[in-house]
Amino acid sequence: MENANHVVQARKEKFEYLLGTKLLYEFSSASETILCVDKVQNKFDMNFSTPHLAITMSRYARALGYLASTKCLLDTIENEYYILNKSIRKHLKKNSIYVGKGVFEISDVNRFVQDIVIYSVSILHFGKLYKTDKKLQSATEFFFQDYPTFLESSSRFPSIGLALLKYGKQYEANDFIQTIVDNLDFFNLDYKSMYAHSFLKSLNMAYMNTSSKLANVIVDISLNPEMYSKLAQEQILLIKKYGNTINLMNLEEMEYLDAVIKESLRLSGTTKSHLKKTEVSYLLSNGYTIPKGSYVGFNLFAHNRNEQYFGENPSSYIPERHINSGTRLLDVSPDNFIWGVGKRMCPAREYAVAQMKLVVAILIRGFQVSQNDNVFLKHHQGYEESYNLFPRNPKVFFQPHNIMNFRSVYSDIDPFEISEEL
Repeated sequence: MENANHVVQARKEKFEYLLGTKLLYEFSSASETILCVDKVQNKFDMNFSTPHLAITMSRYARALGYLASTKCLLDTIENEYYILNKSIRKHLKKNSIYVGKGVFEISDVNRFVQDIVIYSVSILHFGKLYKTDKKLQSATEFFFQDYPTFLESSSRFPSIGLALLKYGKQYEANDFIQTIVDNLDFFNLDYKSMYAHSFLKSLNMAYMNTSSKLANVIVDISLNPEMYSKLAQEQILLIKKYGNTINLMNLEEMEYLDAVIKESLRLSGTTKSHLKKTEVSYLLSNGYTIPKGSYVGFNLFAHNRNEQYFGENPSSYIPERHINSGTRLLDVSPDNFIWGVGKRMCPAREYAVAQMKLVVAILIRGFQVSQNDNVFLKHHQGYEESYNLFPRNPKVFFQPHNIMNFRSVYSDIDPFEISEEL
């Protein structure tokens, strides 16, 4: 797209029209009677289920995401802190090789992060049941490997739903099963199989929406020693203030970490927004008419590199731009389209933000993250495109350390100092 501000008609894509930045408001604020999301979701996202099941399953999964970000957010994050500490060390051993001088090499940070997140979200969703039931562990592994095929076996879901409800009522536990059991009226479930569908959809969303994002954040940190130093010093200040435990309150004070994650997600997020379908012929403000029945997307890749919103050098990795603008990762704004807008805005964004910051904070506190002495890996090698963008070179080095003994080679760095480049 040479001019990212206007409209491009596409072929051999799921979308037929791709809108640019100047049409952001019209794309995001149009009513469902003009641009409809649900009908697109039925056609593309859930083609392995019936249309009714697709809509209802998504609705209840979003309800669980909302609860995770509201009623149980504080308890969830405190619980996940301990789960992630165990998961990170367990999967570092599984995914790394020792290269000497206290340094471990992970050749595929994507796989490393996926293993961490799968273990964490499985414990959060199933609690004690996951820790003790080997069949459930095996089924969960298959579920993550081939989500659509797993859901095809819909005859299993009534029994799964009843079993989960029975378990949740039998054991009071700090997990998502208990969250649903305690809020059944909120879900208004019509039949028990939908309980399991919704639960598994939520499990998949937690995995898919976090793992690829975190892999890119970790690679970006490893490529920039000065940025790592700022992150480490921020954590040292918070440890001195609050002690070693991380909770929701001190996560909110991790301002520089927030900016680092936001910048990584800006440059490595999805290339296109969710699709919408025109219910009528739609006349845009630039005079272009999109015919009724067309599939329309928004060009996020170009938008996220637009000088109007991101200032000079919009293709460069500069976390300080977000501190300078006063915007945060959780914000929903034209310079932060990560969470979507309107009806399809992510209902679990508070939890997603807290979880990502928690993972990275634990890594920073426990390890020096770098490219070690590999001179060929000092610059970003670009991305591989799937639904998300993944780092083309996913190699990262970890060196366990006591962060309180960390000494930066960049003397007297203030993690909140605004970059001169802006």
